[in-house]
Amino acid sequence: MDHCVFIKGKRKLLSERGGGNSHRVSKQARRCEAFHRFMPAFEGLIDSTISDLYRNVLSEIAEFVQAEWRSTRSRCELPTGVVCCENVDGISLSHSLTELLGKEPICISAPTPPLYTLVDLMRKNKEPKCFLLKQVECLPGDFIDSFISILCDPDWDCKFVLLMTISADMSVVYSRCSRESYTQLAIRRFKFPSPLMALNAFLDAVTFHSHSAVRVDGKLFDELRASYLEKSFSTEQLKKMVRLAVLHFFTTTEDHEIDAEECSPHIERYVLFMRLLYDLCDGLPLQAESIYELHSKLQWNASFFTDRDGLFSEWKSVWLTWDVEQVKAAVNKLLPHLKEFDDELYAELESLLLDVENLEARKSAMYEKISVNASADSPSESRSISESKLSYSVMQHRLKEKMAAAKKLDLFTSDRQRFIKLLTKVFRTVLKPFDAVDALKGGLLRGGASLSTLTAPCIREHLEGALAGSSLHEKKVDLCVAYRTLQRLALYKKSIRIAEWAHHFEEETHHLEGVDPSTRLYKCIADLELMGVIKAASDSCVTAVQLLQPPSTLVVDTA
Repeated sequence: MDHCVFIKGKRKLLSERGGGNSHRVSKQARRCEAFHRFMPAFEGLIDSTISDLYRNVLSEIAEFVQAEWRSTRSRCELPTGVVCCENVDGISLSHSLTELLGKEPICISAPTPPLYTLVDLMRKNKEPKCFLLKQVECLPGDFIDSFISILCDPDWDCKFVLLMTISADMSVVYSRCSRESYTQLAIRRFKFPSPLMALNAFLDAVTFHSHSAVRVDGKLFDELRASYLEKSFSTEQLKKMVRLAVLHFFTTTEDHEIDAEECSPHIERYVLFMRLLYDLCDGLPLQAESIYELHSKLQWNASFFTDRDGLFSEWKSVWLTWDVEQVKAAVNKLLPHLKEFDDELYAELESLLLDVENLEARKSAMYEKISVNASADSPSESRSISESKLSYSVMQHRLKEKMAAAKKLDLFTSDRQRFIKLLTKVFRTVLKPFDAVDALKGGLLRGGASLSTLTAPCIREHLEGALAGSSLHEKKVDLCVAYRTLQRLALYKKSIRIAEWAHHFEEETHHLEGVDPSTRLYKCIADLELMGVIKAASDSCVTAVQLLQPPSTLVVDTA
């Protein structure tokens, strides 16, 4: 301690200097903790929503298998369940049946095992067994026939149930089985929901769930649909995109405490009136294919209800042609849901409904009023004028009076105008973009094509970048030189002669003693053809090549 020298105030200075960093670290740590607390519950909500679609079908399959196992009657036919659309991402039929049945089904898929191994499994014990033929389309027909004949052998002491999974329709079973095998099957069909229903359930969970604190915005909503329908048909892929969006939300947003109860009435009302609008548009021109497409249009276009040339304007032109019963039906659909939301709109719609219901009485009263006014306003001198010789001005005056009277009697036209105005006002009030609602915009998960690229990188673009060699320290790699020279030649010709390509390749590549440049180029040609980048110009012309598809990025530098 004699050699220690303490500088006055140094310790305090060091603590103050590190205080800012520790504050930032603790802030980031709190954000990470908030993300890790939130994400399991959010993913659990998504998983439970999707699994609910398949739970009923899985229960039916399990009940079918257990009923056949418990059955005491002797059957000549083999109980068989044919399951359609089994190959759904994230749903394993064999795993689910293991949980429901208490024992794992014996799965058979391509490549098929030898039949004697299956016979040994049957002979092991007398317990009932369930066999699962996965993707019957991929199994050879003779194997299926032989296997069915073994299962139908009357000498077996145990009970068997056969399950088949198919991707298309029942014709697959007919085509894969012989007539003799098919007549031995007692078939019951099970059908899982389509992949589109899985997508809709996923979107319901991340967008329209009323008790969730966060939800996706319009841009991410469209990107999720595009990624599923155009790229992968994978809900796991969508979960990765949403997970990244949630991570971005928690790392960039200061306030993570969002009141889910405050968001709940807005979302419930939005979904309700969106479905009402979708019902009112049934059969109209340019009708949205689903409520999810309608939601996309509502989120993208803030002036959806005011555009004169927009979709809503087209629908209004049709609603203006509706008769009395159609208007009354539409108003009756809206009224029950407006009572708790907006008293003023409710009163206006109720008044409109009363006027439409009393239309005939209003017409009679208006006709009497017009008749009284006409008799009071008719000039006495008109009686002296001969009716056979009316002047032009008098005729015009009488025509205008008749037109005005007819317009006054056409009360339903003005009622329809009121109906359109009130309808527009109701939907404009409720169906706003989430960004325009204060209670919702703080909890929006934002994203776009970048999330799709992060979770599913474009292999083609990465392959092109690797072949171009732009990130390599050594630019003269043979394959990279061959690809770059090929790109430049493809700028001005569709078919590239190998001799011309070899000339450019030899000019740019490194010279190697004892190795012919043509040999090196042909090796590169073989590699590029194997990767699907080029092909021969034609079957009869192997001295020229073509690019299979134009590159997404053009590389012309030779540095």
